[in-house]
Amino acid sequence: MELEAALPVQNLYYQIQLLDWTANAARCHACVLAADGLLPKCIQENTMVYVIADIKITNDSWVPSYAASVHELVHKHGGRYLSRSANVKTLEGSPLDTTLIAIMQFPTAKQAEAFVGDPTYAPMLAARRHGSESRFQMIDDTDVAGTIPYLQKG
Repeated sequence: MELEAALPVQNLYYQIQLLDWTANAARCHACVLAADGLLPKCIQENTMVYVIADIKITNDSWVPSYAASVHELVHKHGGRYLSRSANVKTLEGSPLDTTLIAIMQFPTAKQAEAFVGDPTYAPMLAARRHGSESRFQMIDDTDVAGTIPYLQKG
């Protein structure tokens, strides 16, 4: 069975993903077609994730050292910041009492969890928790409704 016939390609995004997967398949030992024949198993198991940090600072003494070094740990675990901003504007609904929001991207959930669980992060985490009310949430890059063609159905 030819790869192109096994994977329905309906838009440019999937064509690019298909080309990228085809080019890297020789290096990926886990690449086997999923049971539904639509996406390689390695793509389904390695779904990109985003960590959204919603932080209300209550004591800013921790912020300078945290801000100066936490991004290095994010990078160590394969992540990167998409934004870390205090320019928060509510477009709909009641505004949350938020000082800043950070959005980080990681190649896999395991890498995001490794960042949060890194022993080097523990003192920074303790300082942030002591000086803020914060919440870290993780989402993947899927579409729960399955109607957006460039996202996997989640």
